Amino acid sequence: MRDRRALQRWVLRTVSPSDRRARLVALSRAGETLLAQAIPVAAALPPKILAGRSTEEQDQLTRLLAKATRDIEDMEQSAAQPV
Repeated sequence: MRDRRALQRWVLRTVSPSDRRARLVALSRAGETLLAQAIPVAAALPPKILAGRSTEEQDQLTRLLAKATRDIEDMEQSAAQPV
């Protein structure tokens, strides 16, 4: 329950103007602040995460994370485009 309340502070949900059944999701100012704080922490993690992994595992993880990042960016761009 506490996690849901925290998420509500970080995320804004609105009804899509083009389809009332759909919801648009965006970061609130608090969410943007949290993300800005999290990026440097996340940037420092790769050496720790990759330690003890084979080169093949490191490459696979890097590819999967890059793909997930592209998917998130595509979703953000789609949400920002007017319908």
